[in-house]
Amino acid sequence: MIVENSLAKHIVDDVLNATSTGSYYDGRIIVSDIAEAYVIGSKETGDVAL
Repeated sequence: MIVENSLAKHIVDDVLNATSTGSYYDGRIIVSDIAEAYVIGSKETGDVAL
């Protein structure tokens, strides 16, 4: 899932609240920056490519 930085914390909190059973095996959420994005066909870059 790719979201704007301003939404990331809210979405992570919602996913944790909705899915956590307290088990180690619930899985992981990894938050990472996207350095660049490109649409090959239109050659758009940046936010519009997301």
